Amino acid sequence: MVPGHYPELNYGSGAKWIKNLTQSRLSTFLGGHFENVNLSSVLYTHRLDGPKYVDLQVWSAPGLSKPLFKEAIQQTFKPAKKGDSFGPSCEPLMGTTVLKRYLQRDVTDIVSFHRDRQIIGGNSRLQSHLIGSITNASSVRLFLHRLEEAILINWQSSLILDGSLVVVGGDRRVEHIIPREAVERGTYEVVIESSCNGMFGVPWSGDIIAPPEMNRYFNLASADIVVPNQDAWHLMWDFNTLREIVDNLPGNSPLQNKALVTANSIMNAFKTGDPENIKEMRDIAENVFGKGWQVKGADVYQEGPEKAQVVGISYCHIDTAWLWPYRVTQQKTARSWSTQIDLMDRYPEHRFACSQAQQFKWLEEQYPPLFKKIQAKVASGQFHLIGGAWVENDGNMPSGEALVRQFVYGQRYFESRFGHRCETGWLPDSFGLTAAYPQLIRDSGMKYFFTQKLSWQV
Repeated sequence: MVPGHYPELNYGSGAKWIKNLTQSRLSTFLGGHFENVNLSSVLYTHRLDGPKYVDLQVWSAPGLSKPLFKEAIQQTFKPAKKGDSFGPSCEPLMGTTVLKRYLQRDVTDIVSFHRDRQIIGGNSRLQSHLIGSITNASSVRLFLHRLEEAILINWQSSLILDGSLVVVGGDRRVEHIIPREAVERGTYEVVIESSCNGMFGVPWSGDIIAPPEMNRYFNLASADIVVPNQDAWHLMWDFNTLREIVDNLPGNSPLQNKALVTANSIMNAFKTGDPENIKEMRDIAENVFGKGWQVKGADVYQEGPEKAQVVGISYCHIDTAWLWPYRVTQQKTARSWSTQIDLMDRYPEHRFACSQAQQFKWLEEQYPPLFKKIQAKVASGQFHLIGGAWVENDGNMPSGEALVRQFVYGQRYFESRFGHRCETGWLPDSFGLTAAYPQLIRDSGMKYFFTQKLSWQV
């Protein structure tokens, strides 16, 4: 032993940890008490707000009604500002925002429209004028924050541009990419129809099946222009994916442990204020995702077995009747399905399946341009029709005649609007099923049936 040195008692220390503490630590990398020094501190490089940059006007529809788009845009709007209160619950709102000249350099610009809490139900109109030249900006985006949902609609054509402007709990789906030509032109005019509620409405107690609280008022917390650090945002998505692997895979599996070690290594190596450090953190994440995974794009599906045993497809379960007005269902349908259309346009390999003829009919009546795009995606094989019924009905209480009519009217609608019937029966959320379903589904012209509650007989 060298004088003055301690003896080495452990020649192979390895990764020794208290696993649950390491897993809990991951929650401190975003937001929370350490948001000034963790990854949240570098998500934006600029933030601007106030009347110098953002001018807002609003209109509230009378009687908690849901006016058609062509009716709503004809109304008279009044000035609004941050801190204004809106309500009560389910009051439809529209807002007009003017964005003035603010940046002239090679950055990504984001409009951020925040409310401190959810505004329940309704419509919101956003008219954005990017006054002046921001031609050097790589892109301009619109952000909506807090517990609310919104559709962004083209002012002239009434075509839904983006239905993903949603924040529910910790899930962020708030980006709208403003077209490059609008950035170069310096003017962008759009409409926001908002349904200001959470994923499961507005339960008064926090329990998702509790009665709704119909007398809430909410304040406009902020309407900001912010510039994001795109590398930091990509690192955030990498890190969130690692956390989802850790939280959802079976305990102590090799991939779960590897994801946990990798996420922990990112936290250990992170340095605030060092842009190059963020890129290094993404390299660490590739220990799980694979080297160069992002540049492969859709080519990643060419890897592995030629014939897959299990195929995953996206799906959106929307209760036609829940603890909210029907208009909320109608807006949720438009938001959800327009988002899928946008994803198909950007990622042609993307596939989506959805059921319930009633929801298609609402879209046909209230959002005709979106319905035409869905028809095109069905024809291209990207949007899959399933269910064959009018709604995802209960499987216990309806009479035989009622169940037959579900399939007769449902299949008739799908065939009349899309040229073919559904082949897959689809009841993922019925708490029990009648023994007559195999015959009913087969006689309706369908080959398959899906449920996740086969034994849920109530």
